[in-house]
Amino acid sequence: MALQLRFLEGEVEYEVDDWFISQLREMPTDIGIDIAKQIDWNADFLPMQSGWSQIFAGVVTKTNPPVYFTVEFVRQPEENTIYLDLEFIDSDEYLDYYNLNKTLQSNGNSNTHKEDKADLRRT
Repeated sequence: MALQLRFLEGEVEYEVDDWFISQLREMPTDIGIDIAKQIDWNADFLPMQSGWSQIFAGVVTKTNPPVYFTVEFVRQPEENTIYLDLEFIDSDEYLDYYNLNKTLQSNGNSNTHKEDKADLRRT
């Protein structure tokens, strides 16, 4: 599995599988960019689970109709989060993830600094 690293201020935050990147590139640009922003926004807040991948759902609300998707990732203590897969889903499946409290949070403002994220996530 080939991974691309994302660096911010000299530290690796997460890794992205090539398959994941190719899926983003195949999407309409506005949807792919919004999903990428949501993934970046949530990277520090996803739950850790040793040895298992997890799936969270998200929604792109800037389109009409909204676009629902899932993100598969691995996040273990003291390791980088690795994003593995991305799939489109319907609104019913999104609501199932919502009811399980397994949804990505929208960043609201793509220009928000990381230091401000914790405050915004609490609101």
